[in-house]
Amino acid sequence: MKIQELARWMIKQGVDLIHGHLSHHVQDVEIVERKNRTRGLILYGRDDFLDDYAIDQQYRNDLGVLLQLHISVSFLPSKGNTSKLIHLHSLSTYPTRCSNFQVNRLTLEDVDWTWTIG
Repeated sequence: MKIQELARWMIKQGVDLIHGHLSHHVQDVEIVERKNRTRGLILYGRDDFLDDYAIDQQYRNDLGVLLQLHISVSFLPSKGNTSKLIHLHSLSTYPTRCSNFQVNRLTLEDVDWTWTIG
């Protein structure tokens, strides 16, 4: 819970994107709205993509998600400095499974597809 509180606080302080890592399994994605109606994106633990760990049935570290962010950045002059506005146009997700050191995308019909998107 402390990690989520810290990440939300950082977004509210002006950080636009937080990319978590090293969790060894897929965790949530969160969009946080600020008081000025802009938003920041938090990508909590993003798995290992390729590892040699034993598969944990609770955390499913054999599953992963590739993310593709489409963003634009605008620079706005304001009172002696430049501020930026980052706009997230889309976030695409591509669920994967690692087996025998090979990563493959899951299909919609795969039972684990829903597990990774949650």
